[in-house]
Amino acid sequence: PWAELSAKPIEDVIAVLQSNLYHSLSIDDICAQTAYSKAYLFRIFKAKTGKTIMSYYLELKIKQAKQLLRENELSVREIAERLAFNTPDYFTKTFKRIVGLTPLSYKKRSTLID
Repeated sequence: PWAELSAKPIEDVIAVLQSNLYHSLSIDDICAQTAYSKAYLFRIFKAKTGKTIMSYYLELKIKQAKQLLRENELSVREIAERLAFNTPDYFTKTFKRIVGLTPLSYKKRSTLID
């Protein structure tokens, strides 16, 4: 039954997530900005993407972090702060869980490739 679902709510949520990579965002914020209920968004987002909204949001932030690590001379701490992670340690743990490398290892490896 979910196959006929409109993609619009998902697109709306992803647009909010992408425009808030450098901020903190809660599910309540997302609901307020998209005018959908929490239960509805949780259900359809997971059904369409296979991920929770917050895990998707974290992956977008980590993707952005990878770009910052490759392109800038920013420290891990500066990137963590820019992307609104609570602590550099939480950023590092999240990065490692998603990427399989620490941010520093990733940065070293990506500079070798360039």
